[in-house]
Amino acid sequence: MAIEDAWILARLLEDAEEDVPAALAEYQLYRAPRLRRLGDETHRYAAQLHAATKWARFKRNARLGIASRLLPELLAAQSDWLYGYDAVKGFS
Repeated sequence: MAIEDAWILARLLEDAEEDVPAALAEYQLYRAPRLRRLGDETHRYAAQLHAATKWARFKRNARLGIASRLLPELLAAQSDWLYGYDAVKGFS
């Protein structure tokens, strides 16, 4: 995320010439949805990882175990939005 942020911010500032506040506002609009989703997904994942009850942990482990054996592509695809992201796209 830091590398994405640095690249995008540098590109926007480079194109901004003298209007730095406008470039920063554009950066915020561009990055906010992705960062918001990352925060939401992080909280959801942390809640699953730190399940409070044995039953909740059993359900989590069973779901992940079954999915990893029967539908590994589907399980992996759930992270495509994060790891398959192209920060350069749209700035060419």
